[in-house]
Amino acid sequence: MKTPDIKQNPNPKQHYEITLRIDDAPGPFEAIRAFANYRVINEACVPMTPVTGVRVEPQETLPLALTKVKDGVYQGTVIADQFMDEDYYGLGVCHWELVAVGAKLTAGSQDFSPVIYAEEIKSGQAAHRYFSSRSYREYKGGHLVDIGNANREDFKTHAADTFSTTLTAERQTP
Repeated sequence: MKTPDIKQNPNPKQHYEITLRIDDAPGPFEAIRAFANYRVINEACVPMTPVTGVRVEPQETLPLALTKVKDGVYQGTVIADQFMDEDYYGLGVCHWELVAVGAKLTAGSQDFSPVIYAEEIKSGQAAHRYFSSRSYREYKGGHLVDIGNANREDFKTHAADTFSTTLTAERQTP
């Protein structure tokens, strides 16, 4: 299966300002990055792979530039309708959709990675994640990706020794 020439939407209309807020972090982060994930949502527009006979929907991940607004607060703009809906394979129009916006807060060999999903972005719901401050301070192993927990209480005896992130989205007029 050849890789199609995926086209970016020349006239996007769905812009969202993403805000990342970090509260009570136990120290600095060497890097704070963000990215947006997209995928084709209707698999019938994609041919089956010759060997396995499955359909593999195209996906794209784009970096999302974040600007520091103040200590612990970063913002960037994601475009939900980033890619053109087109007939890329001759099997009908493939429809692209934003899946999620994620962040990577790097401290040593750890990446703390909160995510806000498309449903939350479009509905204006906040995505809260809690991370172990103890893990931030004490982890010395190989590379670790921590996606956090939805509830502070999940940390049981160490619930007070956590930091949090909140990702929010607000629709913008292009």
